[in-house]
Amino acid sequence: MKVSNESKININGITPVHNSQLNGNDMPIHVNGTSSDNKDNKDIIAIVGMAGCFPGTKSVDELWEMVTTSKNALHRFTDKELEQLDIPISLCSNSNYVPTCGLLADIDKFDANFFNISAQNVVNMDPQQRLLLEKSVQALDDTGIDPRREKGKIGVFIATEYSKYKELIPQNNIDLATKLTIDINYMPGSYAAIISYLLNITGPAFSTGSTCSSSLTALKTAYNKLPQVGYIAQPGFIYSANGTMRPFDHKSDGTIFTRSISVIVLKKLSNAIRDQNPISAIIKSIAINNDRQINKVGYSAPSSDGQYDLIKKTLQLAKVSPSEIAFIEAHGTGTKIGDPVEIKALIKAFVETSQELPKQFCAITTENSNIGHCVIASGLAGIIKAVKSLENRIIPPMANGSFEKPNKMINFESSPFYVATNLQKYEEQRTMYASVQGIGMGGTNVHCILAEYLKNSQETEEHFDETDKFILPFSAKCHASLLEMEKKMIEHLEYLKDENALKNVEKPLQIGRSQYIFRDVIVTSSLSDAISNLK
Repeated sequence: MKVSNESKININGITPVHNSQLNGNDMPIHVNGTSSDNKDNKDIIAIVGMAGCFPGTKSVDELWEMVTTSKNALHRFTDKELEQLDIPISLCSNSNYVPTCGLLADIDKFDANFFNISAQNVVNMDPQQRLLLEKSVQALDDTGIDPRREKGKIGVFIATEYSKYKELIPQNNIDLATKLTIDINYMPGSYAAIISYLLNITGPAFSTGSTCSSSLTALKTAYNKLPQVGYIAQPGFIYSANGTMRPFDHKSDGTIFTRSISVIVLKKLSNAIRDQNPISAIIKSIAINNDRQINKVGYSAPSSDGQYDLIKKTLQLAKVSPSEIAFIEAHGTGTKIGDPVEIKALIKAFVETSQELPKQFCAITTENSNIGHCVIASGLAGIIKAVKSLENRIIPPMANGSFEKPNKMINFESSPFYVATNLQKYEEQRTMYASVQGIGMGGTNVHCILAEYLKNSQETEEHFDETDKFILPFSAKCHASLLEMEKKMIEHLEYLKDENALKNVEKPLQIGRSQYIFRDVIVTSSLSDAISNLK
């Protein structure tokens, strides 16, 4: 059985719709302002924190390593594994059965003591709620935001799919009060409210639902007692018959649904600078629309016209020329029809928005080639990948072996686009921009333009030498949790390259996290020294 969920943790005061520019079925959600060095950045929204886990990876850092090394995390079960999982022989022998999926690690684990939740209530809690809670805490901690000390209110916004986990809860010997509590907790609007309650968050909290495009943050997972170990691929249907994801490729034959957890923290740029939060990227514009019935063969079919309208609108709102976009993090589900429709819309929007664009200057890539299609969670996985790319000024490639030559219905050679098959350093001496595309079954489209964050002249870059010391404090509710926290810090520090990054690690640990009874502290002067002391 699959359960899924999407979430966004958002600092209150960020108005989701500016200027009320509602035009037909096009609803813009955008940021006023130009570049990150704009003197008046009170309306600019910054991404200040990210957390998540994905197929084959336990963190954003590990996802980034997978992307930059072009790895594929999809797992194909062996006959022995299927036997150990008690998969019926009748299913395994089905010629249309594809034993491939993306696996999340430790989805059956939860720190109930940290949240002061009883064992019985944990059993009754939807797994997606448990995982989302833990990643929400991690995202806020890594950002250096303590809800009890944050100057502004914090809002929680999530999008969820219907969960069937409640049907697995034994109904024997459950009293009326417990049954009522379970029913309330599984109401769609309760997911955000539970997070706010348990994390002592006082801002707005609400939940919504959609298909693949409702993706500013997301969770999609499976109950460990009923593992997803494959699917039935019917000819002509959306699923890949050969168990591979090959977006935009001539051998593409469908998609593979996987699961992931993503949490993003947003804050007004001016407030983030004031509070010295780590700033990862700037949201230039986000817009959403729906295809309607025009030029569509059916409800679930994509429409290039609807996508074109949205992409063009988003570029206008961002005040960014298509020639400035370094790469597109595409929806790219690997279907023979959907991929060409998406590229057709991008070509039309780019060509009509900017005259005399060079051929094949903008890269096309998608995280689906690495981790499969995370459905509701897919858009935010793409956002996280794009943000890491902007931070490192790198154009990320597709996974190894996922692209050979284009789908016959796509003419990349005469277009502004090419498929990125190699890791590339962005060498342009200007702000780097990236677009992220989300396309929902039913016609709801979302397009987002991100910009790298450039410090302005009023923000000084500190540099440190070997005589400088950094104080890294740790605290937890129990000794085991303290050791686990330090273990995760070691993993994070091993991904850092710049010694100056220790300053960004130090501040959230010192003033951005709640303090608990079990504590430890290290004083260090370098990354290697910090790792050694923690070990």
